[in-house]
Amino acid sequence: MKKTVSFKLTDEDIQRYEKQIAAIDLNIEDELLQKIAVKIKSIVTSGNISSIQLSLIEDVSKLVIILRKVDNLELSVKRKILFALQYFYDPEDDIPDRVTQLGFLDDAILVKWIIDPILTKYPEYFQI
Repeated sequence: MKKTVSFKLTDEDIQRYEKQIAAIDLNIEDELLQKIAVKIKSIVTSGNISSIQLSLIEDVSKLVIILRKVDNLELSVKRKILFALQYFYDPEDDIPDRVTQLGFLDDAILVKWIIDPILTKYPEYFQI
């Protein structure tokens, strides 16, 4: 029998991230979206994409589409999305991207933490 390992954020992580979400500068959107496109391209062109990276890119792409396409996006949702994108972009986050096999794991977990409740509450955002 194959054992499944799951990772999740600690309560301490969640509290820290919620403070950072509340402090997000909404004016970073345009510049951040440009940086995200460059980072995704660099991951894709590296030629060695893990399943974690592939799932992460799919989720990040969904968040980018929401930012670009949804009019009158709730500010709380926008802050969460910008935080997740900023975290993904930061190569020196909790687990630096340069750490082989693990560098994108924290990004994937954090992005899932952001995207899953949005998907549940606003499924129409994902049908754009």
